[in-house]
Amino acid sequence: MNCFVLTNRQRSAKTKEKNLQSFLDVAKTKYVESSYEVEGPNYWLVMTLLLWSKENWNQNKIKMLERLLILTQVNYLLYCYIILCYIIMVYYL
Repeated sequence: MNCFVLTNRQRSAKTKEKNLQSFLDVAKTKYVESSYEVEGPNYWLVMTLLLWSKENWNQNKIKMLERLLILTQVNYLLYCYIILCYIIMVYYL
């Protein structure tokens, strides 16, 4: 049983590493769209802590930080849009 669990975890880690690399290789025009995914930038940031070595992180940290900046901007704009809609509803309806 223990051997099966260990083998399954190794396969899972390799699959996650492939998915992480495909996440990082997405074109910059798709960054905003991928910010709304369940396995978005926050999820993959945590996965990098679990999967990557320090050298691998140093090679790819700029890509990950770009994704997090886009995520922050998207969330801020969404918040502003919600506030604007609320103001319009309260004062004009």
